Amino acid sequence: MQHQKRYILYALFLLACTSVVQAEDSVWILYPEDRAASISGNPLMLEGRASQVGFRVRLTINTTEIGSAITDDSGFWSFTTYDVWDGLYTATADLMDSRDAIIATTTISFTVHNPPIISIENPEDGAIVGNPVTVSGRASLPLAKVII
Repeated sequence: MQHQKRYILYALFLLACTSVVQAEDSVWILYPEDRAASISGNPLMLEGRASQVGFRVRLTINTTEIGSAITDDSGFWSFTTYDVWDGLYTATADLMDSRDAIIATTTISFTVHNPPIISIENPEDGAIVGNPVTVSGRASLPLAKVII
């Protein structure tokens, strides 16, 4: 009887030692870094990693959902968006399960500071124009004086 108790205790010990320990699901934003000094928002690239492969990562800037990405075979994901103006932003990445329930979330803050840009929209590059020529475009700075 004492032998049987030892075997049962040993079996319970082995079972406890070999059970699979599940880590909690997680998602990280690796770029931009939290509280990044100053990055460009045109384009703005968000990159990260999650604990799950082939899962959807929903991305939100401030309170607006901007899109989603699917994690690759290593759990990495990336998303690019354009025309993010200068300012302080909060980005949130939510790891979603197959029922669109959030199973992990992370949030970072960063500052966007875009270099000034100017573009000519009319006439198009390479267009043949007559006389007089009308030129129009846009500048990223409000009330900027543009000399042609």
